[in-house]
Amino acid sequence: MAVLSGTQVITKVDFGSYSFPYAIGVNPKSGYVYVVHAASNTVSVVSGTQVVEVLPAGSMPSAVGVNPETGLIYVVNRNSQDVTVISENMNRQLFLPLVMKNR
Repeated sequence: MAVLSGTQVITKVDFGSYSFPYAIGVNPKSGYVYVVHAASNTVSVVSGTQVVEVLPAGSMPSAVGVNPETGLIYVVNRNSQDVTVISENMNRQLFLPLVMKNR
């Protein structure tokens, strides 16, 4: 992942063995950046230019949403059809099933 200042790349964040970054979410209050990796079923927590933690997600995380007011991060897991909820304050994961309705 490239870190930009305007249109200039100032550095890159290395995710190591965690591959296939698929989606990104940012909490403007805390400054944390959340990157979901579909191939490794993980979420990297980035502070500045460093990966500070790697958290498990469900199977093939494909989207991420951040609620800056509550500090909750929501990761949609395509293959396991659930949502990983991460508490920024507790670094804790909870898996919630997706409810699908016929349209």
